[in-house]
Amino acid sequence: MRSFLAVLFVLFTSPAFAECATGWTEVNVPLCQQNASAAPVINSPLTATGTVGAAFSYTITATNSPTSFNATGLPGGLSVNTSTGVISGTPTTAGTTNVALSATNSGGTGTATLALTINATSTVARYEYVLNDGSMTVYDINKLPSVSVVKTLNLPTSSGTRGVVACGDTMYISYGQDGNGSGGHILSWNLISDSINYDVTLPFGIDSHSITRDCSKIYMPEGELASNGLWAELNPANGAVLGTINTGGTGPHNTYIPSAGTHVYMGTRYTGHLTEGNIPANTVATSFASTTGGTVRPFVVSDDEKYAFVTDSGILGFQTYLVSSGAKLFSSSPAGFTCSGSASACSHGISLCPDGTKVYFIDIPNNVHVYDVTGLPSSAPTLDASITLSHPVSGNESPCGYDCGKDGWLNFSLDGHWVFVGDSGDVIDTTTDTVVANLPAMNNTRKFIEVDFKNGHVCASMTNRQSSSNPEVCP
Repeated sequence: MRSFLAVLFVLFTSPAFAECATGWTEVNVPLCQQNASAAPVINSPLTATGTVGAAFSYTITATNSPTSFNATGLPGGLSVNTSTGVISGTPTTAGTTNVALSATNSGGTGTATLALTINATSTVARYEYVLNDGSMTVYDINKLPSVSVVKTLNLPTSSGTRGVVACGDTMYISYGQDGNGSGGHILSWNLISDSINYDVTLPFGIDSHSITRDCSKIYMPEGELASNGLWAELNPANGAVLGTINTGGTGPHNTYIPSAGTHVYMGTRYTGHLTEGNIPANTVATSFASTTGGTVRPFVVSDDEKYAFVTDSGILGFQTYLVSSGAKLFSSSPAGFTCSGSASACSHGISLCPDGTKVYFIDIPNNVHVYDVTGLPSSAPTLDASITLSHPVSGNESPCGYDCGKDGWLNFSLDGHWVFVGDSGDVIDTTTDTVVANLPAMNNTRKFIEVDFKNGHVCASMTNRQSSSNPEVCP
């Protein structure tokens, strides 16, 4: 009797006579069997922090041997490895995001929510974008004088790049035909995703353009080989033609727009004058700068629009003009140097330093000269230094789709610390006026600009290819 009662006790107190416990399944009443595997339970921390621009890593962990993982709603720059559960990458945007985590096995899926906070950063990433025909190489300015390549990207510009500027998160590249007829392109490049927004074929040629600092208007010359003197106003959003300015000259070539965005300065190569146009009226305000050689080559205007510094095909040096009256104040040429070895102009590259005190210009093939312009308008610019390049500007660019002779170019880093020499690649430290580095990709191009990033977006860039006073800087 006692043995029978004991058996009844075991039967009635076993899981078969109650609801199956967690991890058990009712298979044949009144019997239960233990599951092969219970669903995972996520046990990794449900809060995490990272910083924009810094490498981030977080691993999803869970009980019961998950076979796969997932995470949805991740901020930009991060991705998940669904096999290991590792979330990694470099965040591009600050903020707090609720990320849905999951871990799965044959028993089911466990879920949880990760509160992921990405903090802003005070660090500014400063990059020099160097455009060769068909590609773009990006250098880290912060690491100069060490040469550090950030990335190299392919571009559909093998027919010949003519100009490049940037505004906001977008770069605008002109390439193709630079004369009469169609064949010029304006390409819009997303600097965040490194992808093409649009590539528009224009009904005319192209050349070295500029964009207003509010990113609302591009002024595109129709090309130095064009028989007209037209600049087209383009819509940066889609490349559409909005209007034109007729300078009355021949060979529309180089462009400069000061930060105020109320005037555009246009250099027609074969007419021998610089034209000031009104924005947004697209009318001519005045023309000046009739140069000795009869051609206007690279030029720059001070951001306050007081002075224009203009080079000429047959002259080594530059001429200084008073913008308000168009009067030529001075001609400046370094003693003991002669114009020799140039592809198209002796001084095909001129820029004004960010504080407006010095003009740097190139002397093809071997030198860069520095002039102090603080005495203007009463005193002539004075020679401050002559710098010998370690890589002369000579020969032809390679690769090259068009106009391959090395002409040279100059611009400053936005902080004024460095001067970059196109078709040479030399980098000049302006604190010592010596060559301290060489960027190989720049040895074969004269199209390059600085673009700076902070918290995943562009915070400053060059809206003109040549440098002038009061450049855009990151806040």
